Amino acid sequence: MALAAHLSGIAAVVSDGVGSSQRPDEASRAAADTGLAELVARLDAGEDAEDATRHAALRAAAAVAGLATSPSDAPSCTYVSAVTRGPAVTVGWIGDSRAYWLAADGSAGPGEDSAPGPAPDEVDGAEVSTGDMAELGASRRSPRTTRGPRSWSPRGR
Repeated sequence: MALAAHLSGIAAVVSDGVGSSQRPDEASRAAADTGLAELVARLDAGEDAEDATRHAALRAAAAVAGLATSPSDAPSCTYVSAVTRGPAVTVGWIGDSRAYWLAADGSAGPGEDSAPGPAPDEVDGAEVSTGDMAELGASRRSPRTTRGPRSWSPRGR
């Protein structure tokens, strides 16, 4: 996990190594540190949170790919980032790790049908691979696209 303040909020990255890959601890540390550094730099430069989230995930994927000494020695990990900017929260994830909104009363939010949080039409989405970090490289980008950077601002809450 890596956490830092940027000029207008907080950025956090959580990465979990894939246990069946080589050196998952190194992969998760590289992804979290690299992703956070990229997020903060881009946000402080005034970049849109969704674009910064996309670029940070790609930079983190490149850092993880750079750890491989051969195709059979490729480490891998999942990746989740969250950025606050004013009242908005932008979340991006790759792999099977997820981010959940927790309300002040402790109830979970987006992603759970009965939980409070934004309706699907309140969330702006962009495409990103649903695979793990090893699959995100330009030549191995997954054709399946579902979730990506998502922004949500609570309205009237």
